[in-house]
Amino acid sequence: MKISKLNGLFLLAFFAQACSSGKIITPTGEYSGVIPCADCPGIDYTLKLHEDYTYAESLNYQERDSPTLNNTGTYKVKNDTLIYLKSKPDNSGMQLFRLKNDQLVMLDIYGKPIQSSFADAYILRKDYQNWVTEQINGQWKLQSINQKEIEAGASSPNIEFMLKDKNFRGFAGCNRINGKVEQVDNTLQFGMAMSTKMACPQLKLESQFLRLITNRSWTFSVTKDQLQLSDAKETITFIRAN
Repeated sequence: MKISKLNGLFLLAFFAQACSSGKIITPTGEYSGVIPCADCPGIDYTLKLHEDYTYAESLNYQERDSPTLNNTGTYKVKNDTLIYLKSKPDNSGMQLFRLKNDQLVMLDIYGKPIQSSFADAYILRKDYQNWVTEQINGQWKLQSINQKEIEAGASSPNIEFMLKDKNFRGFAGCNRINGKVEQVDNTLQFGMAMSTKMACPQLKLESQFLRLITNRSWTFSVTKDQLQLSDAKETITFIRAN
């Protein structure tokens, strides 16, 4: 009860100056992202802000057998940049946001940026799917398979994504590879992978890598420098190639 009262007083002070600010804008639109989850790969989160100061949000917990959570309510804007979802309890998360360049930055219950190694994951974007495509496109070096580090070297596998063409190409450790891949929501869906047929003394890693990117569907999470693919059983981690 005491915490709730303190948070209520904070929010009252947080918006006390709203009436003294200049013109008020309505940051209308749909903002999306995949935010961190303690016991699942991530939460597909979408927030729609309407011109009449109402909102609709949806939360889908990845790899959980549960329905999407949908909530509606009203919001308030302070100084053209701070958004407060009024209909939520004062001590709840996902209630305060800062508008920044067509993005919404999720804040903690005290109106501060969330301190985390996954801070970028708390940014919601208006054009999320195109942003994801731009982040994934390019070349990545294989770092680990199921948390087992891959020794760096000239024979380390790598992959280059060209998602607009639904293609990938790369190097599996001995042979050049290419194939089909498609981004569908928060997954990368691989088709058949083809490779050259050079004979090499060590093909164990190459065979394992090809198995993982042939006719497989992976949930992805991506930052500027790391791409992680996971399903219920396995995880592949890549780092951005220089």
